[in-house]
Amino acid sequence: MARKIKEFILSSEAKEIFRSHAYVIDPGPLDKDSFCAGDGKATEEDCKWLVEAVKVARDDSIPVNVKTCGHLVGEVKRQRKTTRAGD
Repeated sequence: MARKIKEFILSSEAKEIFRSHAYVIDPGPLDKDSFCAGDGKATEEDCKWLVEAVKVARDDSIPVNVKTCGHLVGEVKRQRKTTRAGD
């Protein structure tokens, strides 16, 4: 079961799911078991979209779409619902 979970986590499908929730890094070099073996970092593009997504999540006057928050549309919509739930 653990092997299946690991295989899924390392799959392209899972990487896109993580990316859509702003969990994106380049892991750097991997060891023989495909685990991180060095310092990872987010790409410049992902950092740009993260900054934009925060602006959109906080400002209701900005529409939530691919032009305003890139691949983080779903996450921004979730954030807007979450932050409004306590109001």
